[in-house]
Amino acid sequence: MDIKEYLLEKIDTGEVIEIIYNGGSKPGTLREICPVNFVEDKLSAIDIETEVRKTYILSKIRIPNQNLTYSTESPARKEKSKKRPLRKESKSEKQVEQLKFFKVKNIKELDYYQANDLLKELLRGKKNKEKWNNRPPEAEQKQILDFFEIEHKELTFPEVKKIINDLFEDEEKYDKWYDYITAIEDAKDERESWFEDYREFYNEENRYFNCKKLNKKIFKEIIEELEAEGNTLEQLEDCNFYQIVFERALNKYPNLTLKPKQISAKNYSKPNTPDKNNKTLKIFLVVAVISIIFYSINHKEKKKAPPIEKKSWHEIVDKKAAFYAAQQFIEKYLKVPKTAEHPSYYDIGENNIKHLGSQTYEINSYVDSQNSFGALLRTDYYLKIMQHKKDKWKLLDIKTLEGK
Repeated sequence: MDIKEYLLEKIDTGEVIEIIYNGGSKPGTLREICPVNFVEDKLSAIDIETEVRKTYILSKIRIPNQNLTYSTESPARKEKSKKRPLRKESKSEKQVEQLKFFKVKNIKELDYYQANDLLKELLRGKKNKEKWNNRPPEAEQKQILDFFEIEHKELTFPEVKKIINDLFEDEEKYDKWYDYITAIEDAKDERESWFEDYREFYNEENRYFNCKKLNKKIFKEIIEELEAEGNTLEQLEDCNFYQIVFERALNKYPNLTLKPKQISAKNYSKPNTPDKNNKTLKIFLVVAVISIIFYSINHKEKKKAPPIEKKSWHEIVDKKAAFYAAQQFIEKYLKVPKTAEHPSYYDIGENNIKHLGSQTYEINSYVDSQNSFGALLRTDYYLKIMQHKKDKWKLLDIKTLEGK
């Protein structure tokens, strides 16, 4: 049984279950939820602690003490996960919050069960119970009240909880909050993916800037600095920013500079000791001079071609590569891509392929292909594409006009 099958069973029974969620603000912690339904690979469930409906990405969910796997895992990996020993369970978000509230030391060293035992002891006393029950509202509760513009400075946790329950009895208000928080979580996931993908793209060019590969922390730090200066993530995809990012990284962290390769001692030979016989040395020099003169008389000196300077991919204007990349993009929009017949690069001509700078190109061309009924039609198209990596292209704009 995989995780999705397990959760579908719990949706039918309406059970409250514990999960470990490797996402959100506190990844890897234990949470209590009541599953409600699935939307594609996202689970909608009620968080028991806050009584708020939340969305969980299926691939980030793990069920404690159960050898369940996400359905995309290979059979070999599933078998391996069965043999893997169970790890100590992490503390739940609620446990961490309670321990911090009572100012417990060395919280990190406690696992779920140790924290549970300690909290039972703490909450036996009436004073501690009252303190906990009348604690200030949680961050997520404040976020909900801020969203609905409700003041909460002097309110306690149970008071805020009641206000939120009353608010969410109105389905329209709940839907507004649900759409808002889902959009925020999706944006966070997209942002994390962007940092992971473009750190890899940037690091492929690190040697060109004489810099070591940037780790997650440094890359994020530099990118966020550039964002604060008014640049968007979309703008930072442009290869013109590569130099800026690496230069800033080197200024902040000089130890990132690549060291020149050291030549092995094996490549060096010991200097020859001077020959004691000066006559032999003189004869050798005379013969060498005569040989040079003879060679220069009988052979014209050939001029050596200047060394070819190697350029990085983002310095090369390659209209042909852009033209063939455009053909691959347009085929995705055809009804029967296998029947596509493209003109040659020379038929189209360089005038119909423009380089706009920053490895961005505009292509005006056409393609002949069959429609659903087998008739051959010509489609004129305009494409705007950008090279964001060596041999990799990104589609920026497309316009098509289907003719006869």
